[in-house]
Amino acid sequence: MTRDSAPNESSTSNVYVSYDYGTTFQDKTSKFRKASQKPAIIHKMYKNDKFTSVFVFTDIINKIIYVTRDYCQNVTAHGVSFTPSEVSHHPVDAEVLLVYDIEDEERRLWISEDFGEGWRVIERYVKTYYWSEMTSPPTLYIVREEPTGGATVLSSQMLFREGLTPNTVISGVEDFEVKDEFLFAIKRVHLLGSHTVGATLQMWISYRGGPFLAAEFPNSLKHEHYYIADISEGQIMVCVAHDEILSNLYVSSVPRSANHQVNFSLSLERILYFNPSTNWVDTWLSEVASETFADLHPVEGIRGVFIASQLVSDFSKIPSRLRPEHLSSLITFNQGAQWKPLQPPQKDAFGNPINCKRESNCSLHVSQELSHLYPSTHDFTVLSKKSAPGLIIATGTIGASLKGHPALYLSSDAGINWSEVLIGNYLYTFGDHGGVIVAVQMYKAGAETNELRYSTDDGETWQTFQFFQEKLRIFALLTEPGENTTIFTLFGSRIEHEHQWIIIKVDMSSVFRYSCKAEDYKTWSPSDGRSGRLCLLGRKEVYERRIGHSNCYNGQNYDRPISVENCPCNREDFECDYGYKDNMGTQLCTVDSSFNFDPHAVPLSCKPGEFYNRTKGYRKIPGDTCEGGRDYMFLPTITACPVSKEQEFLLVSARQEILRYNLVDPGAGLRPLPIPNLKMVIALDFDMKNNCIYWSDINESNLGIKVLFDHTVVGWPNGITIDFQTERIFFADAKLDYIASADLDGQSIRKIISDSDKVIQPFAVGVYKSLLFWDDWQVHQVLQADKNFGWGISTVGNMSRSGLVDLKVFGHWSQQGSNACTNNTECPYLCMGRPNNQFACLCPQGMKITRNGLIETCACPDLIE
Repeated sequence: MTRDSAPNESSTSNVYVSYDYGTTFQDKTSKFRKASQKPAIIHKMYKNDKFTSVFVFTDIINKIIYVTRDYCQNVTAHGVSFTPSEVSHHPVDAEVLLVYDIEDEERRLWISEDFGEGWRVIERYVKTYYWSEMTSPPTLYIVREEPTGGATVLSSQMLFREGLTPNTVISGVEDFEVKDEFLFAIKRVHLLGSHTVGATLQMWISYRGGPFLAAEFPNSLKHEHYYIADISEGQIMVCVAHDEILSNLYVSSVPRSANHQVNFSLSLERILYFNPSTNWVDTWLSEVASETFADLHPVEGIRGVFIASQLVSDFSKIPSRLRPEHLSSLITFNQGAQWKPLQPPQKDAFGNPINCKRESNCSLHVSQELSHLYPSTHDFTVLSKKSAPGLIIATGTIGASLKGHPALYLSSDAGINWSEVLIGNYLYTFGDHGGVIVAVQMYKAGAETNELRYSTDDGETWQTFQFFQEKLRIFALLTEPGENTTIFTLFGSRIEHEHQWIIIKVDMSSVFRYSCKAEDYKTWSPSDGRSGRLCLLGRKEVYERRIGHSNCYNGQNYDRPISVENCPCNREDFECDYGYKDNMGTQLCTVDSSFNFDPHAVPLSCKPGEFYNRTKGYRKIPGDTCEGGRDYMFLPTITACPVSKEQEFLLVSARQEILRYNLVDPGAGLRPLPIPNLKMVIALDFDMKNNCIYWSDINESNLGIKVLFDHTVVGWPNGITIDFQTERIFFADAKLDYIASADLDGQSIRKIISDSDKVIQPFAVGVYKSLLFWDDWQVHQVLQADKNFGWGISTVGNMSRSGLVDLKVFGHWSQQGSNACTNNTECPYLCMGRPNNQFACLCPQGMKITRNGLIETCACPDLIE
């Protein structure tokens, strides 16, 4: 379609359709006429993404809507009483059309359920609207401005038909958006105790139809605007504008259910973000851009890889000075958890070495939307496609920022390594599932061309193809969505003539020698390039890719095989938890001191007898599927909820479980403690004072567990006990035949008895005051000795008995605690604890005991004072 940039009543337009991949075009303009048979003035064309033969054309000057179901073979005109400013197709029903009239003072939203034949108003004073396919049938959301200020969000799955009351989703919002399973509402809220003048801007999120809950952000910076940059694996990436210049990128937790709040952590400071109403206002950027954007490119086909533009830290506070030279490029391989500079190539396009060292602040920087909009560059943006996994091509420069002479750079391993392949500004795209890369020089003054550059070996070598007899000004290079063909279309114009579009079709199939066979393929797995493992987001994905030097044709119907297996966990599988931030120098997550939040605070919902996850500063990246490995270093510690009163319970070792039986609430039964990966638990003990459990197990790696002694120290640690007097743990080893003790953290280990005929296969161990007790399966005795040095070994009771197993020592003073006598003032003499938190008073001789229910007190005998 061709038209004037600003349509008016004297404007003209034309519609052309090609049914043979651009070889020939048929002029369909005559099918678009007014009732007077005069040509229409087509303003926009709207394609139905689901039903590809369905199109809608609008004439806003004459208020006519044209529709076709068969690629303009037949076109029907419908005159309407409103201005068809915007058209939206129903997600699954081709007959349903929405039209938004922005010229109308009442800003009415119209709907047709018969492909434009009839129309009705479904709402007035509409600010915006959204379709959601998360329900069946799809839900239509409408944001309606209210005369009292703010807006109300309404929804309907029945197209707001008369007689059916729509749902009120939320009211009092400034903005609203629907993306995937999330609803986002922006509100201004007066916070109690806030030092901010006026209301505070907040983001409220509804997940899977649940209630709207306020999102939590990790600092006290002012929020001016929000922009949902990406949603992947249930994780939200959002740009927050803090002032006219500063914007940060935050990544969210994934809510465990519809009733869980979404928390955000800082991902990247100073991301380049533009909003025409809040950021870079009254600058050159606001003059050339009308749509909100962030310089953030998700690498298609590869999970978790993004490239972002960051504003340099020393940028002047004068926004009008913004240039591409004020931006640097960073890449993440784990969905924003960690960022690093792009690795520069070692050689230039001519094979000369490039001197670019990271320590001198030198790296590769690639152009994104800001560089594309900048008047003197108009660089083409980063390109990656799902059909060509791992291939990225971009215009960029090498140095400290985007300042410099542009060249074309290519990565075939998803951004780890880059090569400089061509010098200058180019348009580029892929074909044949990445089997051919095509580039053509972008038009600038004096940069006309009639040559196409192409590569069939992942950019290692480039060939030239002349596509026209004379040089042209080239403005666009396109191929069919999916990039699975070898047909490309160039849009340009001649140099010496008045501007007139020339469309050129180029079929590159002839550059291949033969169709690919099985031996022409290899396997490739993406990675982050630094951990030495072929994993991203916890999994090894194995792709089939054509060998670079096999000059063969994949074919339009090529189906790329992919296999997946999970990897062991490492640091790269975790991001900073809420309340923490990433130190890019050390790659450690540290507490964010700018945020008034205690990440180690016990949850208010934590009840005695239950457990909660105590963060180590990390959380697993959403969508990461790693297993085992070093996950214990980053996953939260399972911690018992604090208790405000004495606990009375029984612990039972059950090999692969440790069971807890509440003596106060026996109806709860035997419940396993949340300790995973237990293999062979034999002995255990519990430290009441420190709320800590100790046990022996053959499994040395465990989630959130500290291993005190591994297989290099112990063989069969059958017996364990805690000496609460000295705060040491004692254990008996039935394989290595010794008894030892250590601090409660596993330090200062000391063998007490070894190489003794009385310690051949010890099973249980106990401590009382200065004595150590144990039993032995082969000695068939219960024995005792000095607990510090093992002196004075003797038999308890001077007896022998077979079948000895467990042994426990009980003494009232062994574990300090409290009971009903702790702060008792009712017993003037001696208080004794009783079950169920009761007490009894003991009386001196000559006094009598008086009883009031279960309470006993001392009193003088009758007639004696």
